[in-house]
Amino acid sequence: MSELKDSIVSYYDQVANRYGVQHGTDLYGCTWGIKNYYLPLIERFVPRGSEILEIGCGTGRFTEILKQGAAKIKAIDLSPMMIKVAQERNPGVEFHVGDCEKLEPFRDGEFSAVAAFNTFSYYPNKKRALASIHRVLKKDGIFFDLDMNALNPVYIMSYWMNRNEMKDWFEYIKESTRGNLAAMFDEAGFDVIHQDTLCWIPNALNKPMVSLLIPLDAILSRIPFIREYAMRVVVVARKR
Repeated sequence: MSELKDSIVSYYDQVANRYGVQHGTDLYGCTWGIKNYYLPLIERFVPRGSEILEIGCGTGRFTEILKQGAAKIKAIDLSPMMIKVAQERNPGVEFHVGDCEKLEPFRDGEFSAVAAFNTFSYYPNKKRALASIHRVLKKDGIFFDLDMNALNPVYIMSYWMNRNEMKDWFEYIKESTRGNLAAMFDEAGFDVIHQDTLCWIPNALNKPMVSLLIPLDAILSRIPFIREYAMRVVVVARKR
């Protein structure tokens, strides 16, 4: 592995047992975002009964959601400790420790859908990752990517404050914009069928704070120019 990927493994192995709180995936802000934004998109674009691969599965927060409608689900992450937490959270799911840019454990055309939540933005070599995703998908298979929107001011502030090691990753995260991802997917042999930016509520907020921000989220989401700077970007593409 490269020095960069060694540092990624080291960081996530260290935070695995507190990741859900430190990065907010187990807090109310994320729960609200899943209910109001993530789930409707998953239900729209990832057909029930799909054979799904989740890449960069982390602690298995989103594996819990995907497995409910899947005929088969497998998941992969670079960090052994994150996988350990994910396995405890999702008994019966087949997890792999491995590089999401290579996807070596999986056969050509094995899956009808590949899903990525807040992970693809971190990949140093996104073109190689897309080639691997394309390889493991069946013809007309779906790649569903919901991630950080690098244009959002919160992530830019996190970079300057170096919150959650953002200075280490921002060189790659800055590639995660709607237009850039759509162009990258097209070049890799995918037809983009949906792209959008969404949600102004951070994951790591408690219920009272989320309640205060819900009206603001509704207002900002209705203004096209402002919406472009929302916290999340989603790009859904079909393998050509």
